Order: sequence, then C-alpha cells, then structure tokens
Amino acid sequence: MNFLITAVGSMASEATIKGLRDLYPESKIVATDIYPANWLWQSGIADSFCRLPEASDDSYISVLFDICVNNNIDFVIPLIDPEVDVLSEHFQTFEDAGITLCIPPKNAIEICRDKLIHHKKLKSKKNVHVIPTLTCLDAAIKKFGYPVICKPRKGRSSEGIIKIMNENNSFHSMDGLQNYLIQPYIHGDIYTADVVRDEFGNSTSVVRKELIRNKIGAGVTVEVMNHPELENISSEIASELEVTGVINIEYIFHDKTFFVMDINPRFSAGVHFTVLSGYNVVKNNLRVFLKQKIEPKPMLKEGLYYKSYRTHN
Repeated sequence: MNFLITAVGSMASEATIKGLRDLYPESKIVATDIYPANWLWQSGIADSFCRLPEASDDSYISVLFDICVNNNIDFVIPLIDPEVDVLSEHFQTFEDAGITLCIPPKNAIEICRDKLIHHKKLKSKKNVHVIPTLTCLDAAIKKFGYPVICKPRKGRSSEGIIKIMNENNSFHSMDGLQNYLIQPYIHGDIYTADVVRDEFGNSTSVVRKELIRNKIGAGVTVEVMNHPELENISSEIASELEVTGVINIEYIFHDKTFFVMDINPRFSAGVHFTVLSGYNVVKNNLRVFLKQKIEPKPMLKEGLYYKSYRTHN
C-alpha cells in the first residue's frame, strides 16, 4: 500500500507518517504541502515530497490527483480542514481511480465544519451540551449580555474570532460579520477527545485536558486521562453524525458542564499524544478504510505529555 499525506507542516504529520511507517515499512509515503520541502523537516521522514497549491486554488484537485496516479497511491490522508472540505466534494473522482480518501462521509464533514449546523443537530441530545448560540449580534447581546464571542461558522485554528467585552468595543451591526455566530464568552478548562468510529458502529475515544495551548488552539502540554463521561459523549456525537473514520471534539468545562466547542473531521494537532498514551489512532483510522473493525482501547498510559521541538540543519 502507498500513502499520500497532505499538509505535512501541520502538527499531526509526524505521528501520521511514523505510524504508517511502523505499520507498513515497505510502503511508499508521499508528503505534500503548500510550502517547499526544505522548510518542513517532516518532508525528510517521507519517501518523497510534492508541492501542492492551496486547497482554494482551482488546480488543487487536478494536481493532487496526478500526483496520486503517478505514485500509485492507494490512500490519501488530509490533515487540515480546507483540504478535507475540498476533497469531500471529489470523493468519487478518486474512488473511481482506486484511490481511497481517508475522510468521514461528506454529510458528516458538512455538519462538523459548520458550527451552526452541528449546534442545531446536537442541542436536542440529552447527554450533549452545546454553547448557547445566536446569529444576530444585537439579539445575542440582549440575551447573553457582555462579553460575547463571535466565531466564523466554518472557522479553524482560532482564526477570525472576535471578542466583544463591553459596549465600548461593540459593533453597531453585523456588517462584516456575515456567516458568524455569537455566543456568550465563557471561561473554563479545555478538553479534547480523539475519536475513531468504524462502519460497524464501534467507536473509541481518548480524552486529554489541554493545560497549555498555543495561539492556534493546539495543546502543547496536556494530561491524557481515562474519562468515561467524555468518552461516552464523544462516541454518542460520532454516532449521531454517522462518522466513519476520525474526528476530534473540543470541549470547554464551565459551570460543572462539558460544552461542545468544535468538531473537526480529521486528526487533531495532538494526535501524537493519543498514540503515545497507548491507542494507535493512526492504525485504527486506516482499519476503518480497510473495512475492518477498530481495536478496543487498551489501558492508557495516563499522565502529562509535552510537545517537543528540534533543530534541523
């Protein structure tokens, strides 16, 4: 089997490439990114590297497809949301060529990526709590008071978030805030669950508390733990969305309640923490697309995990 990994400059790439290498040492792994190879040390742990245009570029699909065909690629694993979005629209093109896109079903991706849709989808679920959400700024301020937070409906990596702390820095209208949501600005601890679910309805979740996060919302110091409550909630969400493959769900713990913040239809930036703790989510994601049952979660190595950095000459 041969694999293509996109966005290898992202934080999930090392765990993904090394995980596949351990599973299939004789396979070819092609790394891709919008940046040149010598800017990305991860390109050096793949067998080859190809540069891609941005996912928003009209040529993205044709360039990626040609790379797959020329390298006899069997599985494509995209690591960032814009590429997942675009690829979900072209699943059949790759499928017809014998190339499997390792992404959840299109409908599940649409629900995950649109915060308003998954808010509406989940708010009636008994065991799932969502943050109160409105689309009208004036109505939100009247209902929630200050402060409020404005988020793009399809935002990623904390991009485009606006905090309105009081009337002095409020907006007078929604001009420029189309396709935004408004929520009360709440404080709390952040938890992330890496979730994998197969077509047979089996799902496994690994939870971590994010102790230090960087500016794009990725945990760099975390505590991995067994957390039956969040594991069950995460599995319920994956089932409700009819996910097959991997998603990650971010929660904020506020007022003794876990509220869903975001659902991402891809590996999380901290997927390496899950692998190190004992559950090989890279392996089990691939099992899903090989039409196999995922493995049950073993006894986790609970505790603190840290993101490390290195120099590269």
